Amino acid sequence: MDFTDCEFLRKVSDLSRIPNLVMLILEGCKNLVIVHHSVGFLDMLVYLSLRRCYNLRSFVGSLKLRSLIYLILYGCSRLQNFPEIECQMKCLEHINLQDTGIKELPSSIRYLFGIEILDLRGCTNLKNLPDSICQLQHLKVLCLHCCTGIKELPSSIRDLGRIERLDLDGCTNLMNLPDSIYQLQHLKILNLNKCEQLGEILQLPPNVVQVNASGCISLAIFLEKPKSVLIEANLSTRRECPFNLEDLDLSSSAIVSLPAWFNKFVGLKYLSLEDCKQLREIPELPPKIQVVYAHGCTSLERFRFNRKYDLPMLRWIDFSDCPKLVRNDVQIHLLIEGHPKDHDFGCIFPRNKIPDWFSHCKEVSNATLCEIDINELSHLDWKNTIFAFSAVIGTKDVREEHYFVILVQVSYNYLGYHQIYCNTSFGRLNSSCSDHVWLNYCGSHHSQLKTGNLQVIFTCKDIYGNPSKSVFFKSCGFHLEHGYHMKRSDRFN
Repeated sequence: MDFTDCEFLRKVSDLSRIPNLVMLILEGCKNLVIVHHSVGFLDMLVYLSLRRCYNLRSFVGSLKLRSLIYLILYGCSRLQNFPEIECQMKCLEHINLQDTGIKELPSSIRYLFGIEILDLRGCTNLKNLPDSICQLQHLKVLCLHCCTGIKELPSSIRDLGRIERLDLDGCTNLMNLPDSIYQLQHLKILNLNKCEQLGEILQLPPNVVQVNASGCISLAIFLEKPKSVLIEANLSTRRECPFNLEDLDLSSSAIVSLPAWFNKFVGLKYLSLEDCKQLREIPELPPKIQVVYAHGCTSLERFRFNRKYDLPMLRWIDFSDCPKLVRNDVQIHLLIEGHPKDHDFGCIFPRNKIPDWFSHCKEVSNATLCEIDINELSHLDWKNTIFAFSAVIGTKDVREEHYFVILVQVSYNYLGYHQIYCNTSFGRLNSSCSDHVWLNYCGSHHSQLKTGNLQVIFTCKDIYGNPSKSVFFKSCGFHLEHGYHMKRSDRFN
């Protein structure tokens, strides 16, 4: 039965005379107020949806739907009570209560043995979860996005043995995470975005792959035990460090430092620390790191780069708008000279000079276009050649945030120009009066070119593809490096 968008339907009457009903769709019935209790006892019902029934106030008081697989009450904003579960509903896999007015879940929810997805997004009246939720042994996804009434999670959450995704983003009043969260062995994704009252994350599940804690403006402690907590001497590194973590976002948090053993995050590929205004130091990076965003870390004074590690997978590192990092040129030098030699790599950091080792440099006056011609090519072995590009960039208006795109094109001139390389790099500068150096490496993938010359064109654009009105070049540089064996130790002298 499908009553989608039936505007005149105000009440669902007794359906007990249709015991074999399989599907009941009441979506978009904006004036529906009451559903007869008989709907809760249709033993053959598989699919029940009341999506966007905004005026629904009275749903069934009890559910005894042994065949039900999907229950959707999304958008029933005036519905405050969820029915009691009267039997074991082993077939039910998905409950969507998004944006309902539900105040609590009954303890009888434990009878939903087969449920895999419980979606409670936007249930702002929900204050807590029942302890019986731990008995949902097949639950894989628990979504509490924007459940602003939730202040804590039950410690029994540790018994959700198969949960893979826990969404708590927008739970602005969540104060802490239970210690038992470490015991969620199958949890892969933990989303804590904008949990504004969350002050510390002391442990993470051992097999978590992605953690998003961006916008946690009170988060000051990340995997560092506070001094008031006594740490056992034999506390294992395994418990402290999730080795499978690949994606970590702590941007706009209040952290001051990362764990000293941060390089033990051996699976980490993506790290975002943007706008961590209190962050003072970044420890040694893990060996598989690919991307680091540290834009706007205005208190960042140093990061540690160990010359023993080549960081072979590092692709991009962003230190834009980190003014205090200018004082730490030694570590910047170590990073650049230790960059990967067999793939593209780029970075941006506060400085006002192109590295001295660049063989071709050109100064320009607040320009968005710069061309460099190289006329000295002769029988280069392009299989062993790296292109290096650099530019000093500045801004015209320090009162705004400036997004920009740097486009680099390399053309080979032999009986006409032929483009052989093109690269686009995105960035932003935020209310900074200091200049920045943008640097990019690219290994050549072309066959031998016997003669001719190169033309390198730098273009600075806005995000709409137009010449930038706020970000400009002060100088640009290009360098051809023949062979990977060259040393970089003296390049910044």
